[in-house]
Amino acid sequence: MTTSAIRLHGDSLFVADPELRELIKAAAYHLPDYARDNAGTTDWLVEACHGWMDIHEDFPPGLRDLELDEVITTRERLTGLAAFLSWLQRMAPPSHAYDAPTARRVIERVLTKWPAA
Repeated sequence: MTTSAIRLHGDSLFVADPELRELIKAAAYHLPDYARDNAGTTDWLVEACHGWMDIHEDFPPGLRDLELDEVITTRERLTGLAAFLSWLQRMAPPSHAYDAPTARRVIERVLTKWPAA
């Protein structure tokens, strides 16, 4: 199974491509609601998520790395990403939009690797 990386501050978290896809699908599904409820503070997050979706669609397996350093440029943004991911963990997908347990496992790994506090 191919893996890609989520990278931040010179450190990498390797995630199987199918698992990364479930995280991206969860983010894509719920991001509009989160952005609406947090208007004005999440423009960078919306742009970043769109970029991650493009990377996952356009790059071959094993090369779908998410370079967080490009968007996590301040402590506030790291805190914002952690807040979004924590919120996303609690969301339930309608029907079979994505595999929620898989997305939650990846989120937990990201939050453990790079805690905002």
